[in-house]
Amino acid sequence: IAGYRLQPHHVSACPRLAQVEEIKKRLEVVDYAIVEGEPGCGKSISVYQSAFDLSVKGYTVYRYVNKNTESMVFLPQSKDKKYLIIVDDAQNLPHFLLDQILAQSQKCTKIILAYTKINKDEPLCSEPIRITNYDAVKAIAQDYRKRKQEILPIVQKFDRFVGDGMMDTPFESRVENAATKNTPWLFNYTLRGGWNTTNEQLQTVYNHNKCGLLSTIIALFQILKMDNTIDFKWLQSYIQKFDDTIFWTEEDLDYLIKNKLIASTDDVRIVHIESAKSIIHSFYKIADEPSKQLICKILEDGY
Repeated sequence: IAGYRLQPHHVSACPRLAQVEEIKKRLEVVDYAIVEGEPGCGKSISVYQSAFDLSVKGYTVYRYVNKNTESMVFLPQSKDKKYLIIVDDAQNLPHFLLDQILAQSQKCTKIILAYTKINKDEPLCSEPIRITNYDAVKAIAQDYRKRKQEILPIVQKFDRFVGDGMMDTPFESRVENAATKNTPWLFNYTLRGGWNTTNEQLQTVYNHNKCGLLSTIIALFQILKMDNTIDFKWLQSYIQKFDDTIFWTEEDLDYLIKNKLIASTDDVRIVHIESAKSIIHSFYKIADEPSKQLICKILEDGY
């Protein structure tokens, strides 16, 4: 609800999409499942939920994180143990490597591969399990309606005007409004009245060693890189091309994490790509002209 990127430890709290059961059924038939979908539609959490269910059945779960994409990958194999390998953000890996990983699937070594479809003319697999933003929004809305007593106090932490009082915005109408949005993040953003906080967050960090500018540049490259993480060391040196008086450190990055703008030191990007868009929009409202010109130069060069 707060808009953070979902992680494996959220498997119990998050609503389940129908595709979770489809993933598990696919693994029983062909030993691997490929999950395809739009950014933020719930691919990763659906994979984690499927993996959690299999872990209860005795599978040891691994997540592939090797960045050396030129190397061959050899998965654990055993007749006595059961393994499940998760490959998330598979669109960032070359096809030869994915083919090599999938070729190792077998009865005791299952594989779930999730990717964001980029080129519609080059499907990674002829029969992926597809998840759409429409699927996710519909499932979340249905789940939250049933869990009103649990969800309402959480929403009220963000927007105290949602409730059952005479002058309050009814929880049901806020959910109905959120259900008209086209992504899960926008659903939760609407549910919590997120418009009240994004601009405030940017203004909080704006004058701290130009962290407002840092947030905006990270947001910019996050969008250009299709919601992928940013190499902070590269960004530190890159900005020197345009203004050698600007220098950011790990402390500045930690400051943005503390203020809930950046996901983590290992995942340098705004907590969600829709938040990234909002930050750029808010920055242009409050920035001076030189800062706006700097952003334009970075956009032109970075693109």
